[in-house]
Amino acid sequence: IDANELLDDANEFLRLNPNAPNILDLATSASELKAAVGDGKSDVLLDRTKALHDALSKLAGFNAFEAAKVAERTKVEQEKVDVSAALLSSTVSAVERWIAQNLTHEATADLAAELIKAKTALSALNLIELDRYNSQIERLLNSWSIKADIAQIISSGGTAPAKEKSPDYQITQTVANAFLLNGSNEEMVALYNASANAPSLIRNLVGDFVFESKVASVCTFPVRNEPSFKRAVVTEMAKFEAKVTKFSVDACNADHILEYDVLLINRGEFLRAVPSIVTSVLKKVEEGELRRFDNIRYSTLVAAQAYEDSNRLAIAQDVGTDARNGYGALVVAAGNPRICAVAKENIDVHLPMIEDVANFVASDGRQRPDWQQSTADETFRAIQRQECSVLYASQPDLKRLTKALALDGRKFEFLPLWYPAELISQTDKSLKEQDRNQKEAAEKRRLEAEEERKIADAKRLRQEAGAKTREAELQVKFGAEARALQLVLDEGIQSLVLKEKARSTSEAGAQFGDAATLLFPLFTSRQAELASDFWSPYTVASEIVEYGIGKWKERAIEAIALKVTVKVESSKRGERRDECFLLATLIDAEFKTYRDPIELTCEDYTADLGTWIEGHNFESRWKAN
Repeated sequence: IDANELLDDANEFLRLNPNAPNILDLATSASELKAAVGDGKSDVLLDRTKALHDALSKLAGFNAFEAAKVAERTKVEQEKVDVSAALLSSTVSAVERWIAQNLTHEATADLAAELIKAKTALSALNLIELDRYNSQIERLLNSWSIKADIAQIISSGGTAPAKEKSPDYQITQTVANAFLLNGSNEEMVALYNASANAPSLIRNLVGDFVFESKVASVCTFPVRNEPSFKRAVVTEMAKFEAKVTKFSVDACNADHILEYDVLLINRGEFLRAVPSIVTSVLKKVEEGELRRFDNIRYSTLVAAQAYEDSNRLAIAQDVGTDARNGYGALVVAAGNPRICAVAKENIDVHLPMIEDVANFVASDGRQRPDWQQSTADETFRAIQRQECSVLYASQPDLKRLTKALALDGRKFEFLPLWYPAELISQTDKSLKEQDRNQKEAAEKRRLEAEEERKIADAKRLRQEAGAKTREAELQVKFGAEARALQLVLDEGIQSLVLKEKARSTSEAGAQFGDAATLLFPLFTSRQAELASDFWSPYTVASEIVEYGIGKWKERAIEAIALKVTVKVESSKRGERRDECFLLATLIDAEFKTYRDPIELTCEDYTADLGTWIEGHNFESRWKAN
């Protein structure tokens, strides 16, 4: 008997049977054995192991429990041996096939010698030896760089061993675990995760259960894969605000019990289960981390499954006898995952029902189907070509189609779904009302928008009228100063462009003309380009774009922007055209100079001129900004 295993068995058995007699003597004996394990003295260890085992054997039910644990450990050990042996066997076979094809390869001798030892380990089926030769052969394959070749040769297969039922053993009943131990062995008992680690299930302030993340995680023992059972569980979970229910792929596992919100455990299978799952569940029950979930009744789940079956039969019968009015659906044995929808009304009326049918088909473990609208004749042809595997139609069309399917020898089954004519009519009415409301709302928004536009236009017109009035007032008030400055700049630009000073050119105009070459180099170079291309200027005109006061190093000085149009002509071409520029500058009268000039083409000067104006904290005396 292994001392550590005996201590583990004693601990689990006494947890299941806390009322065992002489519990203090057993605890003392277990403590002495644990100390002997630490000391490592074999004779003392053997004596104390025997003493504890003899004491435990006198307890009712321990021998059956120990046998169950031995069987469980043996099974786990055997599974490890089977896995390691299967891996070594497949590797040995693959390497032998590789050697047969590569007899002259340098690796062949090393591999052949190792295979002889590995086959000996396979005949002995010792886990340590199996694992050792798996590792040694893998190292050899890696060292010779042929692991990928061997992996391509290996083929796996086989079937899992049949599940063995564990023998019954005694479990002490407590107030906490009585609901798990008493009752029909056919019943499934629901438990909920009351620990702090529950994935989603919580109680709200009024004590109701809710799935906080809207996702319910459920494990069953044993695994239940019947679609009708899962649908019944999903319906129950939805009562607690779960929009999605996730089922465990495997049966509830002893090591992962608290990773689920809800456990559904078959009592009979549970009482025959291996001790690890039993002790794990009962321990969590005693500690209050798993509690009975009275909100879910097995009878409710069974009734839901039974209703599905009876509803399928009732629908099939009523369709054949014209006893129903409305729409239903059926699935055929073969075909693409598509719903053929036969609907005389607007198909939008049936979209919620078609969606419901698609969800049901998916819950049956099939691929979720898409859909197409068809007539009854088109649908029957589509079934024969296996283009559809699901039919959605009214009672008369279903009756026609099922007769045709039966005559054609095709298997089909009604879904337990029926949508009464009143529901179709109400849906149609709701959609029309919704469409009418949408149109009325859209028209209301259009009228409101139109009214807003009228108000905005009126406001804009008033603002424009006000702006024109203010601009007229500004230009009357400051027009003389602006035009006097324009005249000076005009004279200078004309002398620069036309290359001759008019008799009336003032001294200030002449000075500006001399300065303009440096102030506006692009404008000046453009005039030279025109001349070299046989264009000659014959007149220059300017227009005030902006006038006011700008800032230069905290000093307020005059600023002006002119739109300058140079009319040019080419006698060689026989053409005339306009060259247009925007020229702006600050006039520093105190220092008799011009500052921060800017020159732009007339095509698009608004943005750049605006930046220049803003940069000089411009106060316009020309426009009502």
